[in-house]
Amino acid sequence: MFQLSVRNQHARLERLLNRNQLLQNKKLIRTQEDKDLSDPDIQSIHSILSYLNKRSRSD
Repeated sequence: MFQLSVRNQHARLERLLNRNQLLQNKKLIRTQEDKDLSDPDIQSIHSILSYLNKRSRSD
């Protein structure tokens, strides 16, 4: 059950990073230009990373 949730969160994170052009070849990239991420995207990314971090500590 937990693995399904982790996979879902990874997929959500990948979609957010792709939408904001922060992922290339499945790797996080630093862009030359400043990116203005929307507040909802920033909050979602933060939430997903927080969840994944907590899950990795409990495994």
